Amino acid sequence: MNQKHPEESVTQAPAASRQGRRKLIQAGLASAPVLLALKSTPVLAGNCKHPSGFSVSGNLSATGGKNCATRFPSINDWVKADPGLWPSGYPRDTALFGAALGAGAIGHDADIGTFRLIDALNDASNPLNAKAAAVFLGSFNSGPPSFSVIQALWTDGVRGGGYATLGYKSESATWHQTEVEKYFDYLLGLNP
Repeated sequence: MNQKHPEESVTQAPAASRQGRRKLIQAGLASAPVLLALKSTPVLAGNCKHPSGFSVSGNLSATGGKNCATRFPSINDWVKADPGLWPSGYPRDTALFGAALGAGAIGHDADIGTFRLIDALNDASNPLNAKAAAVFLGSFNSGPPSFSVIQALWTDGVRGGGYATLGYKSESATWHQTEVEKYFDYLLGLNP
């Protein structure tokens, strides 16, 4: 075992060994920006953020294109999907939007008993209906968040008085239609 002081062993190390250490340190420093770039949400996230982490952490207005590790299936994915791929209990041709999401679609209060999820996915007059249907359907196999969180976002945040997120140390925010739509965009990978 070497009992010498560490500084002595460095000064006595051969020049080639010091050069090797220097190159190793320089390479490590040069790779730091690459490692920091890998720290983004899509690479390190196990999946998507919950509403509390999305808003309270400040990501609501500054997601910077960072989406879920794997985005939820898009609106078009659900429109073209084989009916057998739809979640159990929500048949493509009969599942009602209002029954699934807990409140009617925007602009369709009069036809709440006939407006289906598939109709919402094709609703060009209000894209938020289509996003809500896609996120709801995707929550069964792509979540978190769960379908019950999507229902609460719709019933409280879009159709109700506001959805209260509850984050770290009881910090919270209240979401309305605009904030819910931004979150749905995040889940669907639609951020700019």
